[in-house]
Amino acid sequence: MPPIFAKISPIIAAISSSLRETLKKQAHLLKLCGFMALLLLAVILFLPGLVQDFIDKNPELSTDYSRKLDNTPITLPVEELFLPDEPDFLPEVLLEQEPRSQWTPEDARPFWQNPENEDPEQWQKQIKTVIDELLKGVP
Repeated sequence: MPPIFAKISPIIAAISSSLRETLKKQAHLLKLCGFMALLLLAVILFLPGLVQDFIDKNPELSTDYSRKLDNTPITLPVEELFLPDEPDFLPEVLLEQEPRSQWTPEDARPFWQNPENEDPEQWQKQIKTVIDELLKGVP
């Protein structure tokens, strides 16, 4: 016998002997547990069949709606199944005035400042300020 089994075999023998003694003392409890397990297994196996037979004999207790329905087709309105079609028209765009083909100097005057008429240092300050603000935002 290998040496490892020689060390383990007394331990296994002690455990098995104490288990045998416990089972002899508690044999009636072991038999009772086995009987209860068999009874529970029988209930689990046969109860669904008994319930199904009871429901088959009393169809008003059934929750299976396919048994209660006759085989007539059900018609559903198309409005419940699909969204209605979108309208094919677009509302017209009403322009306040006729679009122009070109701008006149009077039309452009509020939006145009001639840099030659003003101080060049003022323009340089304004441009430098805009560039500095732009560069502050760049990492």
